[in-house]
Amino acid sequence: MSAAPGGKGPGTIRDVARTRTDPGRAAVATRPPRLIRPADRRQQILAAAARLFAEHGFEASSVREIAAAVKILPGSLYHHFATKEDMLHAIVRDAVQRFTAQHEALEALAGDAEYRLVASVIARFRDFVDNWEVNAILWKDSALFRTREEFAYVQAAKTRSFKMQEKILVDGVRARLFRADLDVYLMIGTIARLINSAGDWFRSNVFFHSDRPDAYTLDRTVAFHVDCVLRLVRAPERIAEPIDPAWLAITG
Repeated sequence: MSAAPGGKGPGTIRDVARTRTDPGRAAVATRPPRLIRPADRRQQILAAAARLFAEHGFEASSVREIAAAVKILPGSLYHHFATKEDMLHAIVRDAVQRFTAQHEALEALAGDAEYRLVASVIARFRDFVDNWEVNAILWKDSALFRTREEFAYVQAAKTRSFKMQEKILVDGVRARLFRADLDVYLMIGTIARLINSAGDWFRSNVFFHSDRPDAYTLDRTVAFHVDCVLRLVRAPERIAEPIDPAWLAITG
């Protein structure tokens, strides 16, 4: 959920939107300008491109808009990247490597299917919040990654993630931890959409109709969604079982 525009007068959306405070945000002292090195400029371009791709989609974001965001001419941008696709590769490649490491860590976990499911939900939720731009790109532009051969490595990582989630759910059904009638395929998609939409909502830092926005910490929000997922998948006789608090700290 993104912040909606609104005026300052009575009766506007701004009146019902609340944001969390940021105690770490302090006034930044004025610093003298410094020369921007090529590596710094490259990172600025990637950061601007990632934000535009996340907010508007890859196809809808132009090279001119990316250049304007970093205050350079469009032609200057090509000194760093030959094409817009090269920018996208640079943005998603590190994420794919991170996902691979995450999958390996989850696959190595000892414990039953429910424990591994909780670990997966927590890791994916926290990663979405910490790296929301690239996660939003992978989510919103999924058709692009699915249909372009040059991004086959992205689709391969997504397939591996699907297979890992599938194994967790199938193991849980076989162990009678999860519902016998669980539709594994639909549940994998449902959990992914829940995490993506909730992560996007949380990082927007906009809380409509809430008088206590600071109460919605990341830990509390993650715990709520872990509980939601378990209520969806658990066998009926296990739905009310409490979650081990230690599990919620699996990923730190």
